[in-house]
Amino acid sequence: MEVGDFQSVCQILQSKDEENNNHVSNQDGSDDQDEKLNKSRFVEERGPTGETCITEACAKGYHNIVKVLVDHGADVNDNNNEACDSPLHKAVQSGFYNIVVYLLNQCCRTDQVNADKITALQLAQKTGKGAIAVAIQITNRNRNDLERRKEKKRLINEEKQRLMEERSKKAESCMEKEGHEKLLSPDLLAMKKSTILTLKKNLDMSLINLTGAKNLVHNLEQQVHAAKQLVRSLEMEVESTRTSLTQLEIGENCQQAEEQFRCPVCLEQPEGEVFQCPEGHVFCKECRDRPEMVRCPECRVSLEGVSIRNRFLEGLIQQGTGSVGLAWTVSASVTDF
Repeated sequence: MEVGDFQSVCQILQSKDEENNNHVSNQDGSDDQDEKLNKSRFVEERGPTGETCITEACAKGYHNIVKVLVDHGADVNDNNNEACDSPLHKAVQSGFYNIVVYLLNQCCRTDQVNADKITALQLAQKTGKGAIAVAIQITNRNRNDLERRKEKKRLINEEKQRLMEERSKKAESCMEKEGHEKLLSPDLLAMKKSTILTLKKNLDMSLINLTGAKNLVHNLEQQVHAAKQLVRSLEMEVESTRTSLTQLEIGENCQQAEEQFRCPVCLEQPEGEVFQCPEGHVFCKECRDRPEMVRCPECRVSLEGVSIRNRFLEGLIQQGTGSVGLAWTVSASVTDF
């Protein structure tokens, strides 16, 4: 429906109020209910797309008309229209700050979403209406604070009620206990005291056993710790022995290699060129050049016309100088193997 100006709306609502005042109701009050229903129909009348009067008034900035409609029962949360826009959505979209504040003061909902699935706050932020967005945010925070205070007050009241009930039950229990003890015979009282003494003795014995068990566990833990230290010491000893044995084996192998590579004639380690007989026995170049060197000193094989060099042994000798170098080369080879 088209919303007229402020005076026309006020006249319509005022005329309906005068009609209600001049009308004499029936005994059951059905006429008063009919008049209220007629006035609410005017307030809730919808246009072609489902907007009510208050929705249109908020969209067009009619602040006074919005107040009059709210006073006459208009729903500030109505969004039964095609766009699902509430009056707050319309006021935010049109940028009417005063109407937004008025609707917030009338406790309108701020969590309603329109057809685009956005709230009034999101709409204000999206359209760049910062002041309106701040007003909605402040209202949300104040409402949340109020709800928290109400919830806190409710919990405090419940806790007070619970404590009062507990005290009442405790008082009743004490009274019943005192009355019951007064009714007990001397024999029953003596039996009760005997039972209490027995339980105390059992408690003392249990405490002694518990202390002994804790001491036993402590001693066992110390023994386990000592055993672990012994194991670590033995492991270190084994590793040290293994290392010493390896070094000794390497030294023995080096000594054997050095003895094996000595020239059988001059008993010196060859230097420079190294020759060998057809059977593989080696000797140095100086001994090979001797005139009397016609046969191998090891296997007696003839060396006439034989000039075989052992380049592998020459390479080993070139890697290290003297017996120390040869021993180092052989020990490295054995270690790598």
